[in-house]
Amino acid sequence: MRVGADTRHVGENGSRPQVSVVILHHGRPERLDECCDALRAGAGRLAIELVIVDNGPRLLSAPAGVGGGPVVWLRNAVNRGFAVAANQGLRRAGAPVVLFLNSDARVGLDAVSRLYHALDSDPFLAAIAARTESAGRCVREPTRSFLGPFTQAAGLLGLTDVRGFPLTKGAVTGDAAAATRAGGASSRPLQRGRWVEAAAFMVRRDLLRQLGGFDEGYFFYEEDEDLCWRMQRRGYRIEISTEATVEHAEGATAREAGDWTVTELYRGQTRFVRQRFGVTAAWAHRLSVSAALALRAASGRGREPLRAAMEGLWKPAVAESTTVG
Repeated sequence: MRVGADTRHVGENGSRPQVSVVILHHGRPERLDECCDALRAGAGRLAIELVIVDNGPRLLSAPAGVGGGPVVWLRNAVNRGFAVAANQGLRRAGAPVVLFLNSDARVGLDAVSRLYHALDSDPFLAAIAARTESAGRCVREPTRSFLGPFTQAAGLLGLTDVRGFPLTKGAVTGDAAAATRAGGASSRPLQRGRWVEAAAFMVRRDLLRQLGGFDEGYFFYEEDEDLCWRMQRRGYRIEISTEATVEHAEGATAREAGDWTVTELYRGQTRFVRQRFGVTAAWAHRLSVSAALALRAASGRGREPLRAAMEGLWKPAVAESTTVG
């Protein structure tokens, strides 16, 4: 089935939305304004419904819509985390396709349109992501290896890169991306055993609802990895567009938020390993990562707030009992 428009939400100009763009915001209103400005150029001629979930502190005013499309604005008095906020946006989305977009992400020219048409042209494709640009200098595919019991420890010790790949694997440069486009490919399959970051991630709405949305047992990290894992486990395909890019200030929000984000990173990773491999594997993950962190600290190379990391590893949140999909 192709992804035609829904009849429930209608914009100022009478158009029905083809894509609901769910923007998750926390902290910096100017970032949201910049995100929406880029979105207007990235949407092309698509009918866009804008769903903004403000995770506190509250904004002074809601941004204008895109191309006269409707705006849904949800406010949370406190930061309820990425997964909860994303599911709030998903429930309010009126279009059959949903683009989840971080407020510190800037979609490239026609990026939303390119993602939509790639998804629309393949009824067996569940989701598609844009490639990531860092400060306009380097374009890379936003993929990582799925975590295993020893993946994070290997990364901390310098045996793999930050995405869990061998260090011989490099980023996809602008020239390489251009060469790929010259070959005529509009997207490429995400290999089994890999997942894609959700900075600019487009998915079929009804499918995501069938999967139960994002797992709300994750607060700030790993919910996108978990979703990709559940999709792949059920046989759904995910791809990366070779033509759509997003500039993402990776880690900017986390760096400003403080040490609690480090706690949530390690807590989320531990939860993912436990749900994927079981309790024994989760213990192996905790022990190996703890040892790697201690070695880095002893060598003077450790930059992580050690106490915050250990809290995430050894003090799981109450919400960890929740399982989705």
